[in-house]
Amino acid sequence: MPDRIYLQGVTGGVRHSVIDELREVIGNAGGWIVDFQLFSNLAISLIFELERSRLTSLIDQFERIDIRLSDASIEILSDPDRHTGEGELRVLFNLTFQNGDGDLRTPIPAIPG
Repeated sequence: MPDRIYLQGVTGGVRHSVIDELREVIGNAGGWIVDFQLFSNLAISLIFELERSRLTSLIDQFERIDIRLSDASIEILSDPDRHTGEGELRVLFNLTFQNGDGDLRTPIPAIPG
């Protein structure tokens, strides 16, 4: 199992757009999403993996798509020891949507009969 790091971020962007851009950033960094969980329209929790050598590019890429990382997350991503060695790194990333109201309603279609 790869080593793990935990990152946190906040965005004021539109949830659907930010999620699409986040998926693109991870893919462009050579990573892949292993799992995710949506918490209404308040937050998304992602687990993704990528090569250690690609970790440094995430700070600029997250900033480009309006994701502000916590100070602890920036410190983790800036730590040169995290980038040494070979193999993948598992990233547990929690992103909070500032404009979410926690009341996401999904209409359920009526079942005939």
